[in-house]
Amino acid sequence: ELAPYTAAELAAMARAELTERLYEMASPIGEPELAAALCASWPRGALEARGAHAAHDLVESLLSARNQRLGLAALRLAPRIWHRTDLEHVGRGATAHAPRARADAELAAIVGMAPLKEFVKLLRAKVEYVSRGGDPRMLNGCLHVVLTGNPGAGKTTAARVLARWLHAYGLLRSGTLLERNALELKGRHLGWTCPLVQETVAAAAGGCLFIDEAYALCGGETERADSFADEVLRTLLTEVEAHRASMCVVLAGYPEAMWRLLEADPGLQ
Repeated sequence: ELAPYTAAELAAMARAELTERLYEMASPIGEPELAAALCASWPRGALEARGAHAAHDLVESLLSARNQRLGLAALRLAPRIWHRTDLEHVGRGATAHAPRARADAELAAIVGMAPLKEFVKLLRAKVEYVSRGGDPRMLNGCLHVVLTGNPGAGKTTAARVLARWLHAYGLLRSGTLLERNALELKGRHLGWTCPLVQETVAAAAGGCLFIDEAYALCGGETERADSFADEVLRTLLTEVEAHRASMCVVLAGYPEAMWRLLEADPGLQ
């Protein structure tokens, strides 16, 4: 039976991997500092369970912090040197592993919802690619989602789980989840709708905006649109396009009615 690695041994592994990958330190940083970062990143039991994977994760987090500090433009010409501030950033953000594990466990515990899980799987692959030094622009894609399903299919539950997952993985700055019915976005008087939609989007900025029964934005389940429908759709499209990579807007509703909504304006599609 092989004994679990100590934090010092894992720190030596991380130091060796950085050397193998031709990265140097800008100032002397010893293995005790690396060991301290490991202990801050993982609870003791989890650190032992992760084993050598924890050392590799520390290296990836350290290089990710370096890449984010330098930015894409400087990264192409920068020497392969990491600073103490990169290690400190890893220490400050070390608790990210726990929320991610909880978010993954919460998603895995849900029965069914294969399309949602596949969507999250693709997002997780992009996050891992960027964390390994990939182009950060990979994460600049649109996060908006359309959820369709019959009553009781779990659309609201799916939106809540998705919002927490996106925040845990850093794709959303805020854990805010603002839930609104589509009818709440329509003003009762002329000129009220546009400010109401703008205020709603602003309140959810950086987080997730969940719009239930979204088909009501274009007049409900019938083909007839009310007088405020065009204003709602135009304003909503303008606002969410401006925040396409910094917030998640979830439109939810019954399948047939949602298709009619998407056909109401080419911008929605």
